[in-house]
Amino acid sequence: MTTAPAGTRIGPYRVERVIGAGGWSTVYEVVDAAGQRWALKRLRDDLGPDALARFHREVDSLRRIEHPGVVRLIDAGVDGAAPYLVTPVVAGPTLRSALAVGPLVPEVALALIIAAAHAVGAIHAAGLVHRDLKPDNLVIDRDGAVIVIDLGLALGPEHSRHTAEDTLTGSVPYMAPEQIDDRLPSPASDVWALAVVLFEAVAGRRPFQRRRGSEEVAAILAGRAPRLAELAPAASDELAAVVARCLDADPARRPATGAALAAELERLVDWTSVAALPAERARWIAAPAEVAAGIAARRAVELAAAAEAAHAAGDRFLATRLVERGLGYRPDDVGLGALVERVLGGRAPAQTIRGAAPAPARAAGLVASGAVAAVPAPASAPASAPVSGAAARPRRWPWLIAGAVAVVIGVGVIAARPWARGPRAAAAPSAERAVEHAVEPTVPAAVAPSAPAAAAPAPPLSPSAPTTGETRPAHVRPSTPAPRSEAP
Repeated sequence: MTTAPAGTRIGPYRVERVIGAGGWSTVYEVVDAAGQRWALKRLRDDLGPDALARFHREVDSLRRIEHPGVVRLIDAGVDGAAPYLVTPVVAGPTLRSALAVGPLVPEVALALIIAAAHAVGAIHAAGLVHRDLKPDNLVIDRDGAVIVIDLGLALGPEHSRHTAEDTLTGSVPYMAPEQIDDRLPSPASDVWALAVVLFEAVAGRRPFQRRRGSEEVAAILAGRAPRLAELAPAASDELAAVVARCLDADPARRPATGAALAAELERLVDWTSVAALPAERARWIAAPAEVAAGIAARRAVELAAAAEAAHAAGDRFLATRLVERGLGYRPDDVGLGALVERVLGGRAPAQTIRGAAPAPARAAGLVASGAVAAVPAPASAPASAPVSGAAARPRRWPWLIAGAVAVVIGVGVIAARPWARGPRAAAAPSAERAVEHAVEPTVPAAVAPSAPAAAAPAPPLSPSAPTTGETRPAHVRPSTPAPRSEAP
């Protein structure tokens, strides 16, 4: 089916322009007889029964939900052989578009996902599971509302899953393990997807993201996600703990519904009141860079003061973590850079928290702010040990001497081998021959240490494209358990 040009009529609506198009449908901005503008989604007329069933399911789901955070159904009908539905025009970008310029400060990401969780909670209250939550299906309105769209895969007790054998229906990087493993999804599956979106919004990458889609699937099934605070130091440990629980492989250990997740996330709001979150979201959508910069500056000052207090109280670990969070907001902050030297003894904060090295951009910020750039210390090093560059350097000489001695001994043994195996004079004393026979069998084939080859730089991570109806890999089919060894 070709795209309808401007001026064409679809049912009682006149087409103004194309808003978007996908493999199954095209979305138009249309005008009704009263001059009111709407968004009209028309299904292609050459698709099979599965696509038609999905379309009717979306219409049925939208009729059952009344919530400002879920797109509202205005009308539905059939034009020729192509069914259509009509909803309000949402004036704003998707979260995917907002993330195209980079990750968000944790406060903005938290405010957006709280709104999305409330909307998803309304979907769950209607007895449905969305099953396809991702940044593309979260639209941010200009008034700060977050609208959940595309309920074509919504599943209720009365619905069949309309999934062909050995296919995955949905966007695989945001699917919970039970969805990939072809088990029955639940509201906790949507909670998993929202946690993946929140992780991506704060860290700039998905928790299970890998170079290849099959590796990401294996990582999801294995449940091996890094902690949010390791990739995004500005994130609080409390936020990281909630995200980790939402990404638990066992659905029973996650928050049960979107409403339960919203309640947990609202307890983490400490920079404003929960009632003021809609206004905060509206301010951000109007001026995202300015609002994010203001939040970062305010947080950096608060965390620097808290780190000073923790240091004065003798809690070096807490002071280190607070400075690490502050640098996550503002890597080039002069005051925090001074704390790295004065409070932490010149050690980069990431060296004392979980042994994680700072990201290159953050490390560059440390140097620019006058902080000492030190070689990362081992993860086992105690947080209270001095780690400045001058203090760490004298500890290297015993290892250098030991290495030199080993090299000299190895060279001597190798040099002795031709002599040991060469012809002997008939008058050689028997004691010398006894030493030769005792030593030669124990000489290793290669003694001299060789320098390890430089590892080739790994290619940058590329986001896996969301897929719908992707053929299920053999190792994730329900009849064959996924091999845990594939996960990196």
